[in-house]
Amino acid sequence: MIDINKLGSIKYQKKKNLVKIKISDIKDGLNIRENYFIYKKKDNYQIYDRVCDHRGGKLINKDNEIKCPIHNWVFNPITGKYSNGVKKTSISYIKKEDHLEFFNFNFEPCIKKRNIFKEDEIKLRFFNHAFLKFSTKNISFCTDPWAIGPAFYNGWWLKKETDADWIKELNKSDFIFISHNHPDHLHQLTLSKLNKNKTILIPKFTSNSTYLFLKEEGFKNIIKLEFEKQYSFKSSNLVIVLFKSGDFREDSGIYFSLNNFSALLDIDAGSINFNKFPKVDLYGSSFAGGASGFPTMFENYSENQKKKIIELDRKFIISKKIRNLKLNSAKYFLPYAGFFQEKLKRDNYVFKMNKKNKISDYEKFYSNKNIQILNVEKNNFFVFKSNNLVSEKKLKKKSFKDATKLQYLNDFKKQNSKIDFRLIENYFLKSGFNDNLILIISLTDDLFKNNSLQFYVVFGNKINVKKINKISEVIKNKQKKILHLKIRKEAFINCIRNGKSWEDLLIGFQVKVSRDPNIFNSEFWHYFSNNYVSKKRVKSLSKCNGCEVITQKLYSEII
Repeated sequence: MIDINKLGSIKYQKKKNLVKIKISDIKDGLNIRENYFIYKKKDNYQIYDRVCDHRGGKLINKDNEIKCPIHNWVFNPITGKYSNGVKKTSISYIKKEDHLEFFNFNFEPCIKKRNIFKEDEIKLRFFNHAFLKFSTKNISFCTDPWAIGPAFYNGWWLKKETDADWIKELNKSDFIFISHNHPDHLHQLTLSKLNKNKTILIPKFTSNSTYLFLKEEGFKNIIKLEFEKQYSFKSSNLVIVLFKSGDFREDSGIYFSLNNFSALLDIDAGSINFNKFPKVDLYGSSFAGGASGFPTMFENYSENQKKKIIELDRKFIISKKIRNLKLNSAKYFLPYAGFFQEKLKRDNYVFKMNKKNKISDYEKFYSNKNIQILNVEKNNFFVFKSNNLVSEKKLKKKSFKDATKLQYLNDFKKQNSKIDFRLIENYFLKSGFNDNLILIISLTDDLFKNNSLQFYVVFGNKINVKKINKISEVIKNKQKKILHLKIRKEAFINCIRNGKSWEDLLIGFQVKVSRDPNIFNSEFWHYFSNNYVSKKRVKSLSKCNGCEVITQKLYSEII
C-alpha cells in the first residue's frame, strides 16, 4: 500500500469585501443571499455568513431548515445557534439612512507546495471520459476509470474506444482516485480487470457506499480521505486535497499540487467546495451536459419545448464553467468527463434529441482569451514543466478489443428477462414509502411500446399493488398525484433485484415519464434513489432534489 501522510487541514486566505444592501430589499423573516443570511424582525437585523462553524461547509436552506450538507449541522437564525447549542457569531453592520453596510469575507484555499524531490516533468494522459493519468518520475495516479462496456443499463456508451494498454497503465499507477459512485466513475466491469491489491483513494462520505462497493468487488487497499485535509506521499512532491460538492450529494473533486504546478478536477461535482475556489494552473471539469433524462424522457413536454430546455441547459453549463475559470484563474482548461453517447439503435431518438456541448463550443469562446483549452479529441498526452504546458501530442496506440454493443445488450437481457410479480409486489410492500401518490408502471420493450406487465402502486399508510390491463381507470383518481413510468423490462428487473438507484434508470434513458400534475416528484425519486436501495448504492443521505425541483419549475415557466 502507498505511504500517505496527513499534513493537516488546508489553509484559507481571507479576503474582505464591503457589502451594501438596501433596507427596502430586506423582508421580514429570513433573507437568503449568496454568501450570508439576514434575519429581520421589525427594525432589528441579524446577519450571518453561510460558512458552517464545524468544518467550513456552506449552510444551505433545505426542507425549511438551514443546514450544512457535510455533517448536517442545523442552524437556527432566530436564536443564532446550531441545534447542538453552538452559537454562531453574527456579522456587525452599520445602519445608514436607506441601507445596511457590512463586510463579507471570501475564502480562498491554498494547498501546500513541496519541492523536496526532483520531479521536473508532469505528464497528463487522457484515456476516456473521466479516466486520466498524471505521472512524474516518482509517482503516478489515475482518476475515475471507465474503459470498456456500457453504463447506466446500456444507456451510456463511451464515445471512442480506449487505448489497449489501459489495464497495464492502471495497474502500474501508485493509486486510483474515485470521486463518487455513479457507474461512469465507479465502473464495475472496468474495475473487475484490475489487481485487487491496487490502492484506491476515495472520499470519506457519510454513507460509506463507495467503500462498500469496492470492498464487495474484492479490493483490499481502500483508503478513505477526509475532506479539506492535505495528504502527501513518500518520495514525491505530490500533495492532494479532496473537496466535497456544494450540495447534499455524495460527490467530490480533487485539488493537488506537484512542485509549483497545481490543478483542480471537479469532474461533475456541483459547486465544488461550496464555490470556495483555489487559484490553480489547470482546471478540469465536465463540459458536455446531457447527463439526465430530463427533459428528453418526459412526455409532458412537446418536442420544441424539450429542444428549448436542452439548449438553455447547454448554455448554462458553458456559463458556469466560464464563471469557475474566472474564480480559479486557471491558465489551462481541460474539458473532460463528457465523452458518452447513446449508441444503441433503440436509443436513436435520445441520441438526436439529447444534444451536448462540444469542446469546440468552448474553443470559440476562449479563442481571444488567456486560457488554453486542452482538446483531448485532438491530443491525449500533455507535458508540463513547472506550471507551463511545454508539449502536447496524440499517442498512437492500438484500441482495446471490447465485446460488441449487441453482445452486452443480449447478455443483460438474458440475465434479467424473467418477470416475478411476487418479487415486484413484495419490493413495493416492504418499501415503507408514504406519499399522496399513485405510481403506474408499464414494463415495456426496447421502444417503450409493447407492455409485458402493467401494475399500479398506491402509496399511503397502507401500500396497495395491483395488476391492470388499462391505465384509464387509475388516472381518474384526482385526489392523488399520478406518476406513470414506462420502463424497459430488463432494466427494471435488474434495478429492483439488486437494490439499485431509480435515478440511474432515468439517467440511462430507460424510463419514460408522464405525471399529473407536471411537477417533479422529489419525495419519490429521492426515496427510491437513496433510501430504499442497497447500502453500496446510496448517492445522498439528505434530500438533494431541491435543485432539480427548481430547475424543472424554472424551465417549465420559461417555455
